[in-house]
Amino acid sequence: MKKNLLLTKPNLFFVLFLLFMPVVLFGQQNYSNFMNASQVLGQPDFATINDTYNQSSLLGATYSAVSSKGVLAVALQQGCGVFIWNSFPTTNGAPADVVIGNTNFTTITDGTSESIMSTSDGVAFSPDGNRLIVSDAGNNRVLIWNSIPTTNGQEADVVIGQPIFTSSAEGTGRRSLNRPTGLFVTTDGRLIVTDHNNNRVLIWNAIPYENNIPADVVIGQNDFNSSGSGTGLNQLNGPYGVWVAPDGKLVVSDHFNHRVLVYNTIPETNGASADVVVGETSTARTRINRLRNPSGVSLSPDGKLFISDWGNHRVLIFNEIPTTNGANADMVLGQPDFTARTQFNPAGSVDARNMNYPYNVANDINGRLFLSGRYMHRLMIFGDAPTEETDVAITISGVTESVCEGGQVSFTVTLTNHGEIEATGIIATAALPHSFNYEYHEADAGTYNHLSGYWNVKAMAPGESKSLTIIGNVPAASPGNLTAYANLIALNQLDYNYSNNSDNTSFEISIGDVPQGGNLNGPTEVFVNQTVTYSLEGVENAVDYIWDIKGAASVSGSGNSRDVTFGTSPVTIKVFAVSESCTGNVFVLSGFNITEDSTPPVPNIVELPDINSECSVFELTAPTATDDYAGTITGTHDAELPITAQGTKVITWTYDDGHGNTSTQQQNVVIEDVTAPVPDVAELPDITAECMVTELTAPTATDNCAGTITGTHNAELPITAQGTTVITWTYDDGHGNTSTQQQNVVIEDVTAPVPDVAELPDITAECMVTELTAPTATDNCAGTITGTHDAELPITAQGTKVITWTYDDGNGNISTQQQNVVIEDVTAPVPDVTELPDITAECMVTELTAPTATDNCAGTIVGTHDAELPITAQGTTVITWTYDDGHGNTSTQQQNVVIEDVTAPDISQCPENIVAVANTAGCSAIVYWNEPDAIDNCTDNLTVSRSHVPGDIFPLGDTEVVYTFTDQAGNKATCSFMVTVVSDLQISPEKEMVLCYGNPSGSISLTISGGNGSYSFNWNDGEWDESEWTGLFSGTYQVEVTDGYGCLKNSSFAISEPLPINTDVQLEGNVLKALNINADGYRWFNCNFPEIPVANSEEIEFVALQYGEYAVEITVGNCTAVSDCISYFSTFAGEQIVGSMQLIPNPSNGVATLSTDSSREIISIQIYSQSGSLVREYRGLSESLVEIDISDQSGGVYIIEVLYSDDREVIKMIIR
Repeated sequence: MKKNLLLTKPNLFFVLFLLFMPVVLFGQQNYSNFMNASQVLGQPDFATINDTYNQSSLLGATYSAVSSKGVLAVALQQGCGVFIWNSFPTTNGAPADVVIGNTNFTTITDGTSESIMSTSDGVAFSPDGNRLIVSDAGNNRVLIWNSIPTTNGQEADVVIGQPIFTSSAEGTGRRSLNRPTGLFVTTDGRLIVTDHNNNRVLIWNAIPYENNIPADVVIGQNDFNSSGSGTGLNQLNGPYGVWVAPDGKLVVSDHFNHRVLVYNTIPETNGASADVVVGETSTARTRINRLRNPSGVSLSPDGKLFISDWGNHRVLIFNEIPTTNGANADMVLGQPDFTARTQFNPAGSVDARNMNYPYNVANDINGRLFLSGRYMHRLMIFGDAPTEETDVAITISGVTESVCEGGQVSFTVTLTNHGEIEATGIIATAALPHSFNYEYHEADAGTYNHLSGYWNVKAMAPGESKSLTIIGNVPAASPGNLTAYANLIALNQLDYNYSNNSDNTSFEISIGDVPQGGNLNGPTEVFVNQTVTYSLEGVENAVDYIWDIKGAASVSGSGNSRDVTFGTSPVTIKVFAVSESCTGNVFVLSGFNITEDSTPPVPNIVELPDINSECSVFELTAPTATDDYAGTITGTHDAELPITAQGTKVITWTYDDGHGNTSTQQQNVVIEDVTAPVPDVAELPDITAECMVTELTAPTATDNCAGTITGTHNAELPITAQGTTVITWTYDDGHGNTSTQQQNVVIEDVTAPVPDVAELPDITAECMVTELTAPTATDNCAGTITGTHDAELPITAQGTKVITWTYDDGNGNISTQQQNVVIEDVTAPVPDVTELPDITAECMVTELTAPTATDNCAGTIVGTHDAELPITAQGTTVITWTYDDGHGNTSTQQQNVVIEDVTAPDISQCPENIVAVANTAGCSAIVYWNEPDAIDNCTDNLTVSRSHVPGDIFPLGDTEVVYTFTDQAGNKATCSFMVTVVSDLQISPEKEMVLCYGNPSGSISLTISGGNGSYSFNWNDGEWDESEWTGLFSGTYQVEVTDGYGCLKNSSFAISEPLPINTDVQLEGNVLKALNINADGYRWFNCNFPEIPVANSEEIEFVALQYGEYAVEITVGNCTAVSDCISYFSTFAGEQIVGSMQLIPNPSNGVATLSTDSSREIISIQIYSQSGSLVREYRGLSESLVEIDISDQSGGVYIIEVLYSDDREVIKMIIR
C-alpha cells in the first residue's frame, strides 16, 4: 500500500474553475522581414556550405529539437543519424558532443539495428527532457531512447512501426509506418507522428516503453488500413511537420496539398476533419497567404506560428495561429517580400538571411527560431539569447502514486525563482496523463489551460515560489504505470541551470475497491494554543488514512483522527482515505478562525451622561475603567477641542491595558443654540424715491453665540415699481435661530417728459413720405422717451400735412409736439435708355416696341410715338416718343427705323456628293443629277449660274460642281457638291505563311474583281507579273493591278515566320535537360556517333551514363532544330554498365518491375526525384527482380540508382 498521497478533490472547499483562454506571452523575440539569423551550426560561418560529414557539419539537416534540459538534437537525412549537443552551443560551427545512428563522426553507416539508422527525418524529446524520440524514415520506424544518449552509437531502447529492431518493412495498420517524419510529444504525454507516405498522422496516448505498441488514433484516414491521399479536410497528402499550440490546437503541414491544417483540439477519434486551412488546397503559390509544399511547423511559447514554406524557400510567421481560412502571414524570413521565391535570395549565394528548401522549424525556451534545411547542411538560429541570467526550477510533489479505476489523482507543481533578479515571461507546462480525466485545478498565480497544459505565471521575484495543483480521476484503465510531466518552456532571461527545468511523476494504476463516502468532523472556530480533535468518519472500504496538515503548531494521533494544536499561522487539513490497494476521495478543511483568550478593561460607568452646551465645549472630564491587570484605566478620547458644531457629537473613550487588550465607550456632546438674534433698531425708517432704489443699507442684530448679525433682505434690486414695497430683513445666527424686521420702500414719479428739440423742422418731399423719424424727450425716470405720431403713412397728397408727436413716460405723465409734412412734384420723367437703338428690317416694320422712362413719383412711364405703320420705305425714318408723368411734367426722345435687304436667296434640293464608277475610256465617267432651286425673302426675281450640267464627263478622282443664285439687292447664295469617279477594281489575297523558321515556304495568290475584266500584275517593281507568287521568305510584298479602262489598284502583303526553336540545354550532374518545356518531341544523340540510337532519349531530360558530347533534336509541330553539343564527363567510380537493367513498364503509373544483374550482390536501390530528393530506398534485397512502387509521387522523371558491391547502374523512371 502506497503512502504520502496528497491533495485530490476537496469536498468542503470552494473551487475556481478554469476560464479557457490561450496563453499569450509578449516580447520574447522581435522578428522582421528578411532578417538575419544570429547563429549557425553545421557551418563555420553563414557564407559557407560544407557538405562533408564530420563532427561540426550537418549533412542533410532536416529536423531539430531543444529539450527542457537544454539539450539540442538535429536529425540528418543524408548523415543517417542524429547529432546531439549536451548544452546549447554559443558559437558558430560548434562541434556536436554525441552522434546516434552512426558509430562515430567520420563514417556514415546506413543500416537497420538498435544503433544504426537510415535517413533520420524527425526528432523530439519527452516534456521532461529525459527521453529522445527519432523518426528513422528510411527504415519506416520510430526509435526511442529512455535516457539521453551519452556515447556515440548508443542503442535505442524501444522501436515502434516494426516488430523488431532489424526489420524495416513499410505498411499500414496500427503497428506499421511508411516513412515517418515529424514528431511531437504533448504535455499530457501523447506521441504524435506524421506517417508521410501513408498520408496520415498517428497518435499514441502515451510514449511507448515496449516495442511495436499500436497507435490509438489516426488522422488523414478513416481507418488504420487506408493510405490514400486526398484534399478534403479529413484527408492528407504527404504530411511532414506537426506541433501543438499553447491553446491546445493541433497544427499539421500537408506537404503535397500546399497547405497547413489546424485542428481546434487534438482529435480523439479516427478521420477527424481540420477546422482551419492555411494556404490553398492543391494550389502552390508564392503569396502572403499561400504555400508551396510546406514542411515544418512550430509555435513559439508566445503563440507565433512558424511555417517552413519548403518550395518557396522561406519561412512565414503568423503573430497568432489563424482562425479563418487563407489568413495572411505577418512576416517572412528568407525572402525580401511575399512574392519572391529565389533560392538563396538575392544572388544565389548563401548568407545569414537566405535559405534553400527549408525543412523544419522549432523554438527554444527564449522563443528563438531554429531552422534546418537538407540542401543547406546547416541549422540557422534567429533571435538573440538574453543577457540577464536567472535560475527558475520546477518540481512535482504531493503525488497520488497508487490509484484504482474511479479513484482521484493529484499532484502539485511548484515553480521557484532561485535567481537574484526578477524572472519574467514564465510559462510552464503540466498535465495529467492523457488517459486520466481532468476535474479541476488550484493555482496561486497565473492562468492555466488544461487542454494544452500551459501555465502562464508571467513573473516571480527572487526567492518566490508559485504552485499549481491538478486534480482528476481515473476512468476505465488497465493496470500499469503512466507518467505526468512538468517543464519550463518560456523565460525572458537566460536560465543558467537547465538541470532543474523539468520533472515527472509516475502513477501506478491498480485493481481494487475505491474508498467511498465519509465526513471530516471538527470545528473551525479555535484559539491560539488550543488542541482540537479532528476525525474522518463513515468511509467505506477504508483501511488507512493519510493526513497532510499544514500550519499547525503540533499534530498527534493515528488512524482516522488527529489532535491538532493551533498556533497563529493559517491551517489547512487534508486527508486521504486509502483502501487495500488505492486511494479514494480527499477531504479538505481550511479557513480556521484562530483567536487568543484575553480580557479587556471594564468601564466603571455603564453609560456615560451627555455633555450639553448652547455654543461650545472646551474641555472634557475623562471617565475610567477597571482592568484585571492594570487596575484603574483613564480613558482617552478621539475628539478635537473645542467642540463647536451644533448637534450631537459622539466621542469614543478608549481604555487600553497596555497588553493589546482594549475596550471602548461612547459619550454624547450635545451643542444646541436655542436663542434668536435681537434687532439693534426697534422700527426701521421708510426709504423714498421718484424712480428706483438700487441698494439697501442692512440693519444689524445681536446674537448670544455669533455676536453681531447683519440682516439679509428678500427684495429684488433695483426696486422700480411705483408705490410702496414692503421688504423683510432676516437675522440668522447659523444655528437655526432667526428673527425678522420689515421696512417700507416708497416710489412715486410726478414729472412729465421734456422734448429734446423745442420746435420740430418741416419734412419735405416731391412724391411721398413713407416713414417718419421719431423725435425724443427726456424723462426724469424713464430717460429718453421716443415720440409716437398720429399720421397715416405713406403721406402722398400734394401740399402740407400737420402731424402730432406724443411723449408718455409710462407713469401717467404726458407731453405733445407738432410737425409739418410738405409734398410738391417738380421733376419730369427721365428716359430709361439715353439713346434709343435703331430699329432695322430687310423688307418692312409693322409694329414698334414702346420704350420707357422713369418718373420720380409715377415710376415707369410708357412712351407714345408719332409714326404711321407699316414702314416700308428703304432707308431711315425718324419717329418721336413722348413721356408724360400726369403732374404736368413731360419729356421726348427720337428713334431711327432703318429698312435694308441683306439676305441672300435660300437654296433647296442641293445634290449630295456623287460617287460614280469609271465607265468610259481614260478611267472616267458620264454623270447625271437633279438641279437645285432657290427662293428669296423679298423678291421672286433671281439670277442663276452653274459650273457643270447633268451629262458632263468627269475624270477619275474628285471634281467640284457649283451653282450660284443672285437677288435684286445683289445678295448671292451658292450650292456645291463633289463628283467622285472611282474604280471598282478589288484584290482578294490568299496567303501561306512560312512553316518553319528560315524556310522559303510562303506564298500569295490574288483573286481580282471589278473593272472591265482585263488585268495585268506588277510585283515589287517588276520582280513578278502573275497573280500567284510562291516560294517566298518572310517579308512584305507589294503589287500593282491595272484593268482595261486604265484603272490601277495597289496593295501590300506580309509573310511571317515562327520564332526560332529554343535549343538551350542545362547540365546538372549527369542529367541533361532541354530548357524548351513546350516542345512536341525530343531526340537525344551522341554527337560523336549521331547515327547510333541512344536509349531512353525521347524525354525532356536525359541521363548520361557515360562521358561524351550530347545534343538534342527538338520538334515543335512540323519543325525541328538541333542544340549545340554539350560535353559530359562521368564521375561514377566503376565501369559504366548501361543497358543491363530493364524497367517494365516505363513510363508507368509509379509501379514497375526492375530487372537487375542476377550475378551481382545488390547493396541498395535508391530512387531520386529531379530535384535530387531521395524518395524511396530498398535494402537487404536477395532477388534480381524488384517491384518498384513510387505511386505516391507526382508525375515526372525519377532516377533509379542500383549500387552493386563492385559497381553501380542508373536507369530513368517516368511517371505519367
